[in-house]
Amino acid sequence: MVFDPERPGLCLLNPTAWLVLELCENRTEQEIVSLYADLFGNRLGRAEAGKHVSAGLQTLAKWALLSLPQEQT
Repeated sequence: MVFDPERPGLCLLNPTAWLVLELCENRTEQEIVSLYADLFGNRLGRAEAGKHVSAGLQTLAKWALLSLPQEQT
């Protein structure tokens, strides 16, 4: 769960969105994908990791928990 003091309430994140949020700070999307893929080792390829990260970022942006660069919205 994530609490946003700007919009009082709780957001219940799925595991992917939570992990992406944890990996976000001061990182590019490609850096997040690399870290995400590394965490899953050989169980998840880089292309699939990219899909997971992209979906997670979109979910976080939808709930206004982060802002995406203009080209990603």
